[in-house]
Amino acid sequence: MCRTSSHRPGKRTLCVLAVLSLLIAGCRADLPDARLAPPIAPIAPIAPIAPIAPAAAAQPGVAALVPGGVGEPLPPPLPAPSVARVDMPAAARPDIVFTDSGGERRSLDDFRGRVVALFFGYTRCPDVCGSTMFELSLAARELADVRDRLSFLMITFDGEHDTPAAMARYVHSFDPGFIGLTGPSKDARALAVNFGAYALHTGAAQGSAQPAWSHSAPVYLLDQRGSWRRTIGAGARAGLMAGAIRELLREAGVVDQTGQADMKPKSSGREYASG
Repeated sequence: MCRTSSHRPGKRTLCVLAVLSLLIAGCRADLPDARLAPPIAPIAPIAPIAPIAPAAAAQPGVAALVPGGVGEPLPPPLPAPSVARVDMPAAARPDIVFTDSGGERRSLDDFRGRVVALFFGYTRCPDVCGSTMFELSLAARELADVRDRLSFLMITFDGEHDTPAAMARYVHSFDPGFIGLTGPSKDARALAVNFGAYALHTGAAQGSAQPAWSHSAPVYLLDQRGSWRRTIGAGARAGLMAGAIRELLREAGVVDQTGQADMKPKSSGREYASG
C-alpha cells in the first residue's frame, strides 16, 4: 500500500540510495580531471612563401612567378649600344643636295674639313629623335674645346612637312649650332640607304597619335674627307658619342693623344653659319 510523502523513507530505500551513490562516485573517479590535463599546444604560424630572387627572374627565358599563376618567359635583355668602325669613302654615296634653314642648298660634301655627326629623323617623331638629339647636345657640350672642328647635322625623312623654318626651330631647341637639312623624302631615303638606314612611312595622318615614320636611329660619323668612319648604335648616351667623336678627331690628327686640339681645321672654303 502506498504511503504519503510525509512519512520517512524506510531502511530498504536508504540502502538503495546508498548503493547508487557509491556507484556514481566510482564512475566519476574513472573520468579524467580536466584540471589535470596538459594544455593544448598552439598551432604554429605558416611561414610566408619566399619571393623569387630578382637575379633568377631576370635570366633570359625564365618564367616569372606572379600572384595567381606563372607569367610569360622574360625576353632577353637588349644589347648595349656600341660603336662600329666603318671605312666608306664619300665617292661611294650620291651627292644629294638639301636645303638648310637659311634656304641655302647644301650636300654632305659641303661639310668636308670637319668631323660630322649625322642623324636621320623628323620633327614630329614622338620618341627616339628627341632623345637622340638631346644626347647629341650633351655630347657637343663635352666637346666644347673642339667644337669648331665639328658639325652636327639632322636630315629629315619628312621633307613635305619639315620646312626649313620647322627644321631650324627643332634642331636649335637642342643646340643653336645644330644644322637641319630638308628636302623631298625620297632624297633623304636615297641617301640614308647608303648608310644602312631605313625609313618607312606609316600612313598616319598629321596630328595622329601614331608616328608618321618608322626608321632606324643610329648616328653616323664622317671624317674630314667626308668618308663614313663610325656608326654609333641607337640609344647611345652622350659619353659614348663624345668618346667616338674625339677618337675620330685623334685619328685625323685634329687632337693629340690626350684629346686636346693641336691644329686648325681644314676648310672647304664654304664656312657654315648656323641659324
